[in-house]
Amino acid sequence: MKNEYDITDLRILREIREDCNISVKEMARKTDIHPNTVMQRIKKLRDTGVIVKNQSEIDYSRLGFGMQALIQIRIRMCAGWEDQIKNVKKIPFVAALYAVTGGPDVVAVVHLRDKKDLADVLRLIQKNKVVANTTTMIIVDSYKQPYEFNPLVDEVLINETVDRLG
Repeated sequence: MKNEYDITDLRILREIREDCNISVKEMARKTDIHPNTVMQRIKKLRDTGVIVKNQSEIDYSRLGFGMQALIQIRIRMCAGWEDQIKNVKKIPFVAALYAVTGGPDVVAVVHLRDKKDLADVLRLIQKNKVVANTTTMIIVDSYKQPYEFNPLVDEVLINETVDRLG
């Protein structure tokens, strides 16, 4: 089955990823695609779930959340453990929660104000009956943020992606 995304879609996605507030007119100019086509393609990309959400990236450290940590969680495997561990995502400081392979079973990415917040989050996670133990790694420096990820900035990668999808 042929994939329904092409080079036009990927060029539009590249521009949206760089600036979700870009106007259709500006995107049409930058991509050399007719504005009506841009609008139709964006609608298709939303309807098919490729564009999940438009949002602004916020530097939470400027709001006092200057501490980040990765909390590795080992699970006591039992029936319903996945439903139980998903409750961790409800903790306000948790930015992301992933099931992973390797040593831990789940990793939580947290944004915190200070070590008191970290202690509070750890207590909440460790209260969960399926949590066997946790290991915390405090992030001391960041070299790349998720919002900097855009593999479509390179036209060669766009073409390779189209080839792989096709």
